[in-house]
Parts: sequence; C-alpha cells; structure tokens
Amino acid sequence: MTAPTDETDLAVPLAVEYKLRRYRKRDLDAVHDIHLKTFAGDPYPKFLFAQFADMLGTGFQVAECGREVVGYVVALLDAGDPQRGSILSLAVHPEHQGRGLEARLTAAADEFLRARHRSTKAAPAGPDETTDESPAGAGKYTVRRYRSDDLAGVHDIELKAFGDDPYPQHLFEELAGVLGTGFFVAVQRHGQRPRVVGYLLAVLDAKRLQRGWVMSVAVHPKHRGHGVGFELMEEAENFFRSRGCTEAVLTVDPENATAVGLYERRHYQEVERHDNHHGLKLPRLVMRQQLAQVLMRQSLLAEEDGGA
Repeated sequence: MTAPTDETDLAVPLAVEYKLRRYRKRDLDAVHDIHLKTFAGDPYPKFLFAQFADMLGTGFQVAECGREVVGYVVALLDAGDPQRGSILSLAVHPEHQGRGLEARLTAAADEFLRARHRSTKAAPAGPDETTDESPAGAGKYTVRRYRSDDLAGVHDIELKAFGDDPYPQHLFEELAGVLGTGFFVAVQRHGQRPRVVGYLLAVLDAKRLQRGWVMSVAVHPKHRGHGVGFELMEEAENFFRSRGCTEAVLTVDPENATAVGLYERRHYQEVERHDNHHGLKLPRLVMRQQLAQVLMRQSLLAEEDGGA
C-alpha cells in the first residue's frame, strides 16, 4: 500500500486548527462516540458523561475541528489530596490522533487543576490501603473506605442495581485512586469473610468547591430496607464536611420512590426537576442538603434526647 502524498488524499488535512472549550450539552453524542471508538471493549455509559458535566465545569473540555467535536478530556479533583488532581479520561477521534491534540488536551486539564491550586498526578492505580480509616456504623453492617479486594463485590451490586446501563468495572478502579476516602462500601458483618453489600461515590464539585456530589449509591437487593443506604449517606455527608463543603447534591429518578424517600429522610430537598436530563430523555430530580443546617439540627435533637 502506498502512503498518500497529496493532502487531499487524507481523511483529515494536515493543516487543521483545533479549538478547546468547555463541554456543552449538545456535545454528548459526539463525546460518547469518540469514547466508544477509543475504548470499545468496556466503555463508559453515556449517562456518565452527563454526570461529569454536572460536576466538573471546565474540568470537562472538548476539542473542536471546525464545528465538529474530535476529542475530550475529563479532569477530577483528588478528594484524598487537596494538592492533587487526575485526568480520568482522555480520547481523540482516530482520524485526528497523532497531531498533538492529546498533548493540548492534557495541558488544558493541567491548567484547570493549577487554577484550583492542584497539580496533575499519574492515572490512579487504586487507593492507598495503608491509610484506611476506622469503620463507622453499628449492628451487622459497617461502612468503611473501599479497598481493592472489594472490586468484584462492588461491581456485582452495580450490575444488580443498574443492569441496563451500568458503570464498567474498570471505572471503579480508576475512581478509587481519585476519590480516596470518598469511595465508601457497606460491609455485612457475618462470619470470617465480610461481604460488600453497598457502595457510594462522593465527588467534589470542580465548579463550586463548597459543594459535594453523591455521584452514585447502590445497595444489594437482599440488603435493602435495613438502613444500609442511610449509613452510606451519613458517611458521605461527614466526608463532605471534612473537605469544607457546605452542601451535598445528587440527582435521582423521580419514579424511584425508595431512593427519594431515603434522601428526604436525610433532609435533601428538591431544587430542580428535569424531564429530559442532558438530552437523554431521562427524568431527574436534583436534590440538595445544606450540610451545616442538618448538622445543627441533629445536634439540637441529641441535646433534647440527652435532657429527656
């Protein structure tokens, strides 16, 4: 096969200009298409990119050629190290690879993190298991930080809870190195081999540094109705407070009465309602808890109980 010698023979001319900008809602299909072309074996679900858009602001950037999106980068704040951040995902359309666009997207992510007084670290390999925190909770369940040997149990719960459009297993490995103590698991205290029965992903908002996002929470069907989700949410809210957050935010399907009821018991209130969230034809509620107000309310109730 003879290599093309004329620029007109190329799928993309050599002399092209790229523009980098913040992700917009209309970019979703193009970004996911690039992701599928790059990571065909075990791709992210499309809804995950909508979540990135909610949480990351300019940490989620795209590259344009003309009016076509041809690349993207996703950078997250490191929840375990206030001086660090990570590039979670970067991809360029195959026809535009090898033109320096990967380096430009990496530089844009670095700039985003430096603006938040953070530096980029290498792609996460997993949590630092030497800094595990003491477990919380009572009874037959406990909530603690995720460990690498929890992976199979967490992904099994994911498949049972979100079987139609689950997170891929490798995403949990990638997030473990970024979220640190913001990646919680609930464990059943039973016998010699405790079993993972629930998980929660707590992410720091890159647009508003005083906001935390409950990115995902799930409980094994056999263990629902026993307060597992309640304990996971409590630990996430304590985590957000420890990072200086004043509010916790999440989205939920309004038809999921069990989940909405849990969040209302945790004092979350509806602040927005979407019938077509990010163009995905999915109804979603945005719910928020004011962390300081709830903590004060809990303290007052504790004082009343103590004086009774």
